[in-house]
Amino acid sequence: LDALYLSGYGVECSMKAMILSRVPKSRRKHFVEENFFGQRAHDIEFLRHLWKQNRCEPLTDKLVASLRTFRETWT
Repeated sequence: LDALYLSGYGVECSMKAMILSRVPKSRRKHFVEENFFGQRAHDIEFLRHLWKQNRCEPLTDKLVASLRTFRETWT
């Protein structure tokens, strides 16, 4: 269970890093304060929205399914 949690956490942090890499440096602090807080900061659908909004590489359906599995097993 711990390995599953850490795997999902690693993917989540990687997604956030990719999203932030697409945000201009001058806006990053505000972007983090606005988007990466509370429950929604761990919501895969919200992160997927930010991913698309910031024109990151396409998320594959297989990756999204894996992330949902991680989310459903976390407590």
